[in-house]
Amino acid sequence: MSKIIDISAKLTNERPKLKLAEDKIYEIDDRKNTIILLNQKIQDTDVNDVNAIDEMISVVLVKRQPKK
Repeated sequence: MSKIIDISAKLTNERPKLKLAEDKIYEIDDRKNTIILLNQKIQDTDVNDVNAIDEMISVVLVKRQPKK
């Protein structure tokens, strides 16, 4: 009999968050289409271009307002 591994309890629609400071909380957009777009940008740009890196970071990070 084969072993069944149930991961359904671990799957959620909630996105991970990155907290850098008390008022700096970012939601990470890890949806498939966003990651595909990020991958295209990585392949099409010079990784030494600081502006391009900033643009790639802004693709996946969404700034959130802190809870009061």
